[in-house]
Amino acid sequence: MKIVLSASAATLRTFLADYESLHPFTTATVEAEYGSETIYGTVITMAHHGANAGALAPCAYSNNPGRFGLVEIIGVSHLDLDTMGGVMAIMGAKPLADGFWKLAEFVDLNGAHNLHKSGASNSLARSLYAWWAWNEKQPRPERSSEVVDVTDKVTAAIGVIEKILGGNEELLIEGAKFRAEEVDLNRRTVEGSFGRVLFRVSRNFVNHLYTTATGEEYDAVVSYNPKWRSVTLSYAKDGDGDDACKVVQGMWGALAGGHKGIAGSPRDRKMNKADGLRLARMLAKSEGV
Repeated sequence: MKIVLSASAATLRTFLADYESLHPFTTATVEAEYGSETIYGTVITMAHHGANAGALAPCAYSNNPGRFGLVEIIGVSHLDLDTMGGVMAIMGAKPLADGFWKLAEFVDLNGAHNLHKSGASNSLARSLYAWWAWNEKQPRPERSSEVVDVTDKVTAAIGVIEKILGGNEELLIEGAKFRAEEVDLNRRTVEGSFGRVLFRVSRNFVNHLYTTATGEEYDAVVSYNPKWRSVTLSYAKDGDGDDACKVVQGMWGALAGGHKGIAGSPRDRKMNKADGLRLARMLAKSEGV
């Protein structure tokens, strides 16, 4: 089974269609969502963003080799823990760890900043931080508009997840270090604020850090990641008037997107710091914050 990734909806759609022409009913997609556009597989499509909101999260699927047995190729738009869970279910390689996958689903839907509201045990939280610590160090092809074979990367990630869930002390210690380093990450990544909007710049994920190291709380975080050349908007609370997906699509078009609580710039478009600042200022001005 092969896993392929592309930041371009059109490129992935064409690639899978060409494959289908030679191998009918053998494709699947997992979170192959590009703003308001979804690329579908012929065996199964796992998607729960945007128009697919309310559908089962990929990481919530169970192993089902009988149902997914015809799949030869899986198309994805990015590689996060939710995507990995869905891919592993299709492959029949998903570890039986309901608590871990429920926590992964909770964080994917509600944001990492709400981890403390999940009710997860310290043991499960340690496992999640261990994954974050390992995943943060991995090179990612997610901004490539070409189709990239990521089968080896997924295979390596599966091995790491299995080790974490098996209690690998080295990986769990790295997770604990990652958790502790968030204090410094919080302090050094703030580059400005606009009303109730906090602007951060970091090569790490920082959209869960709504409270600064000195205690100021903000309603939204706009971040620029110079490593991935991407901009992300997130809200601390999913209020009726806050829709991150609609905001970024209003700024950059239909290929931007994500959830109501967190969304980002188009996967195949390289952004810069000025784009993030522009979004933060626009957001503060439009919402009067």
